[in-house]
Amino acid sequence: MVFQHSFSEFNHSIPKEAKIGLAISGGLDSVCLLHLFIQSGYKNLLLLHVNYNLRGEDSLGDMHFVKNLASEFGFDIQILQTQIHSKTSIQEKARSIRYSFFEEQKEKNNLDFIATAHHQNDSAETILFNLTRKTGVHGIMGLTNHGYILRPLLFATRKQIEEYAMENHLQWREDYSNAKDTYSRNFIRHHVLPQLEKIHEQAITNIVASGKYVQEEITLQKSLIEKIENDLWESRSGTHGTINLLKVREYEQSELLLFKIIECYGFDRESCKSMLAAHPKAQSGQIWHAQSWKACLSEHKIFLQSDSFPLVKETPIPISEEPFIFNHPYFSMEFEKTLKAVVSKSEIAIPLEDAANLNIRFYKGGENISMGKGKGNKKVSDVFSEGKIPVLQRRHYPLVYIASELLWIPGLRANPDWIIKDNPNNILLFSIKTLNL
Repeated sequence: MVFQHSFSEFNHSIPKEAKIGLAISGGLDSVCLLHLFIQSGYKNLLLLHVNYNLRGEDSLGDMHFVKNLASEFGFDIQILQTQIHSKTSIQEKARSIRYSFFEEQKEKNNLDFIATAHHQNDSAETILFNLTRKTGVHGIMGLTNHGYILRPLLFATRKQIEEYAMENHLQWREDYSNAKDTYSRNFIRHHVLPQLEKIHEQAITNIVASGKYVQEEITLQKSLIEKIENDLWESRSGTHGTINLLKVREYEQSELLLFKIIECYGFDRESCKSMLAAHPKAQSGQIWHAQSWKACLSEHKIFLQSDSFPLVKETPIPISEEPFIFNHPYFSMEFEKTLKAVVSKSEIAIPLEDAANLNIRFYKGGENISMGKGKGNKKVSDVFSEGKIPVLQRRHYPLVYIASELLWIPGLRANPDWIIKDNPNNILLFSIKTLNL
């Protein structure tokens, strides 16, 4: 009764009417979880079993056992029969298959939650295992509820679960592969945890509690970072962004701060350390790669760009009575008829009669822009360098052409050969409406 009361207290937030998919292997832990749910009044259970066919007749025996449990207690059951063909970790592959199956069943059967039978020993094993793999603080939080995944037995140790099963005369299946030290987790279970319990009898519970403290620290850290990171981003969108490294360096734990801001893009701690150590002049243009993002040093800034950044083809500019707006992730440009003659970094104007064959292209490398008659040309790459445009950003940078002659590098330089020298009645004005470099 005490154990069941602890179960109810720990899981008081799970509504009795909730539709729960219960992951059941037929082993001690999942059978106990099923029994506790039934005793606590949960009736909308769907049993979920995966047969990996790794242990021949034993695997079939597990499957028939859980089928009989479902029949005995009047619950539906969904079974996935599969085989694992993997050169990597069998356990990792099995986990991937298992959770994909859970997600599929959740959607198919409109389940509120998926419950697994992980307990404190599992959580302690996870923490110790991850400590050996340099996973960072997220790896030493241990196991928790996550989204629709519930772990209702995290209040209990394996020993307490065994005692509950014996007191209630429960029957379960033994997976004899768990007795082998083939897997790292099994070695931790059989040899490391028992030794730690000799040092302190509450070692498992204390390790799990420490993981929870880490989780609380991470939650606090995240909320504090969210409050300050807006000041560190100079621009940010779904495909690119720029971080001011000078501001990042003002913080004592600058490496950790940068890592926490950009780890969601796939960059690791070593990359962040390298970014902060890079010389702003000598190493400007250096690029770091993550799985689907790149980062580029541009003096005291880090420019990030997604590999899914859109590549836009050559775009003709129509001349009509209505303004033409060209939208791009870096900025929007508007082309409209006007009587205003201006020249600035964000606006230029040309005679309307010269506006035929206007088009937008993108930097490929090797382009030049006229400096004016008799003054020669200037490389666009040099204009980009002077404007401190990151290397990654250049290949997506829009350039405005008249036929084959470069007219305007928006926001940076105009071709003076085309600038209005008097004030004609019909003018085509180019202007940058939004700038997000």
